[in-house]
Amino acid sequence: MTSDSPRHERLLAVISQIALVASITVFLTFCYRVVQHAMPRRATSGIPVERPDERRRVFHPTGFSLIRPEFWESAIVWDKAHPDEGGIKLWSPSNVKPEATLDVAKLTTEPPSKAGSRRSGSRASPLGSR
Repeated sequence: MTSDSPRHERLLAVISQIALVASITVFLTFCYRVVQHAMPRRATSGIPVERPDERRRVFHPTGFSLIRPEFWESAIVWDKAHPDEGGIKLWSPSNVKPEATLDVAKLTTEPPSKAGSRRSGSRASPLGSR
């Protein structure tokens, strides 16, 4: 054996320990990213401060419109034979989890009033008894 053999062994031991720590770090980072991507995203809190981007506004032929979320797709649902029906369909791209859809339609008649609604002015008692 040469005189620098212990130094060489010590250097190899340090390099192998550094490689082990780096491998564990890469593995844990990968696991964290997988778990983070798999977990459902939380809705943002609060009302946005900035105004919405009007370039994302979708207009329906019956006269209503909405601004679609960024990166979402939209389609107009409309039949010329039934011009008062139809709406706007929105959906999130397939790479955004969970895949979501939203259908928006214009009301052509007033919805039926429910007991206890503000519009009717009456309050329902528990279990429907008065």
